[in-house]
Amino acid sequence: MSKAVKIILAFLIGGVVLVCGGGYLGLYVLGQKAKDSAISPADFAAIKTGQTREEVKRTTGELGSLGKFVVDKDKEPPVPAKATCDYALSKANTGNGPTHVYRFCYVADKLVEKKDMIFPNASPTTP
Repeated sequence: MSKAVKIILAFLIGGVVLVCGGGYLGLYVLGQKAKDSAISPADFAAIKTGQTREEVKRTTGELGSLGKFVVDKDKEPPVPAKATCDYALSKANTGNGPTHVYRFCYVADKLVEKKDMIFPNASPTTP
């Protein structure tokens, strides 16, 4: 085998290793984000309407966009008028069952609605 062929094969093998490693790292980071943006059913139950967004964040932490990503927009209940909503995954989710997503809707930074939504076909990636 010539030296040029060996160099090309080494670069190709190195590229494959980098791509596979990068893919694994990406999945790991996505799984960590899923864990970080998930809250327990007890935390969800402790949150009451009328609380401010800041008070809710003390319980939930900073929520990412992963919860909103798994919501099936065709099956999501209507959002209250003039409300903006934050979404969180439930820590009770397993890889095999339906996905629980908690929705917190605010008007003028006051919680006006909280919902536990269940989507049978969504499945967040958690290692």
